[in-house]
Amino acid sequence: MSIWYFCRSHSVKSKSFDFTKDVKTLIRVFMSFLYATREEIGYDPTVHWVEHNGRTCYVYELETAEGRKYFRTLHPLFSPRVLCITGRKTRVWEAIEVAGIAGPALEEKHGGRKVALKDVWLDEGSRTEKENLDDVFNALERVKEEDYGWASSELKDYIRPALRNGGYKKYFMEILCDTLLPGTKPRHPTAKPRPDVLNLRPTEVEVPSKSMLRGSTQVWASGRSSRNHSSGVSGATKTHLPHDYEMKVHYRLVYGEVGHSLDSAQNLKTSFNAIRDVFIALVLLYLARWVHRDVSTGNIILVKGEDRIQGKISDLEYAKEFSVNKVSGDPKTGTPYFMPIEIHSSTTLYIQPPSLLEPAFLGPAGLPIDPTDRDDTQAGSTGAKRQRSEPRYKFQHDLESLWWIILWIFLRCVQFSNESAADLGAMIFQASDTPDPTRRNLFTDDSRSFISNLRSCLHPQHIVTIRALDGIRGTLCNSYISKDMFNDIDKPTAYGPIYVGVWSFLLPIVNYIVGEKDPVPLYVGPDYEPSSHSCVVGEQTLEPRCEVERQHVGVYTSA
Repeated sequence: MSIWYFCRSHSVKSKSFDFTKDVKTLIRVFMSFLYATREEIGYDPTVHWVEHNGRTCYVYELETAEGRKYFRTLHPLFSPRVLCITGRKTRVWEAIEVAGIAGPALEEKHGGRKVALKDVWLDEGSRTEKENLDDVFNALERVKEEDYGWASSELKDYIRPALRNGGYKKYFMEILCDTLLPGTKPRHPTAKPRPDVLNLRPTEVEVPSKSMLRGSTQVWASGRSSRNHSSGVSGATKTHLPHDYEMKVHYRLVYGEVGHSLDSAQNLKTSFNAIRDVFIALVLLYLARWVHRDVSTGNIILVKGEDRIQGKISDLEYAKEFSVNKVSGDPKTGTPYFMPIEIHSSTTLYIQPPSLLEPAFLGPAGLPIDPTDRDDTQAGSTGAKRQRSEPRYKFQHDLESLWWIILWIFLRCVQFSNESAADLGAMIFQASDTPDPTRRNLFTDDSRSFISNLRSCLHPQHIVTIRALDGIRGTLCNSYISKDMFNDIDKPTAYGPIYVGVWSFLLPIVNYIVGEKDPVPLYVGPDYEPSSHSCVVGEQTLEPRCEVERQHVGVYTSA
């Protein structure tokens, strides 16, 4: 017999014992369960199961600065069905505020205003979404007109009203209140890591040794990639990397608005209006000197506005203030489908050229040598090897994620029976730890190759956007490989022209799609499972879809 312990940060399996011989231990185990409190056996005392008007629902408690508040759930907005116990375990409900947990107290308050309640587990010591959002807003209050003098006149037409009288708030999900709850127990000091205990052995699929793009001039190393679509856990390698299983804290917040993620949209007009809104939100983050670090379809929320559905950015738990002279020690953050190439591959696209005049590149008799042939003594000198450095999350990485989202909409969401689009979409949008060679080459190849490969994959009505898509890609790619940008990496003001360049290509795409008289419909893609609940908001039906949630499996065995 073995005893298991599960929590959001890790799992523990005891050493096996023979319960027919070690009766004392068996009795101790049963007595532990008999005398355990409800909290000790896993019940959350701040969540109450109730019956209201003949249906089952939950009431969540939140301790706020204004006192204790109660929210009764109406429908799940996001409830991923994943196998992994550990991780963030994000769950979002549509809810209304009530007075208590029983009887008449279950009736709605404030006229039945609907809100979105988010329940998630964060690493202990990490900042909350509300803390980050408050800091962003405070920074935006200090922005002056000369701080965005780099912007084009069209872009300034959006920035000025956003910075006037708190107008920037409409681009972010409003947070009414939040609370921190008790976290998980720390890892036992005698526990030893055993990540192989729960090896799911996902199905392996071959990855081609080179890019599948026609005309590509780049070749990358071959290998295997493992994909498990049911859990979103990649098993690309059997090597288990060291992992700090940090304690988790329980975090709960309430948004003042109810919406659905961008991947639920079934209307191109709504999708690209939201894309434009989110670009402005990213400009505002840039002016505040913050990076989001996880721009994805799940974090772009569609909310009904006065005249149209608006796109709002959410999930700022991973957001950070732009750091100078510092490479983040954090693991990769982001959604693999939309993760920037540099972050996804853990290498910069820019290669710093060596100088053969540096002493480190001179061998005996003063002859130049290959830097890779230097011994340890030479390698330790001032001349660095010609290699790609560890990437730092930069402002344009958020813009690149937005570009991947646009491409995902065109290739995976548009109702267009095209085998080329399906094949390309399957190769570049994978839940893997590293980018497929096809994905990397699509982003870094020359314009002729990019246009040639994408032309056959786009719907005929959207081929007209291909040059603008290439323009955004080229602007971003050039910013990565530019020596000037590499040297100015610590100067936030140097990134302004990148936003101008991306905007100059993005705005025509948005205007064209939004202005289509006979728009191409969207469909629910194969990587998403429809929810049983859907609702109509404004001009379209918003059907929630379950998004792949990547998890880290942490298992220990007790000593």
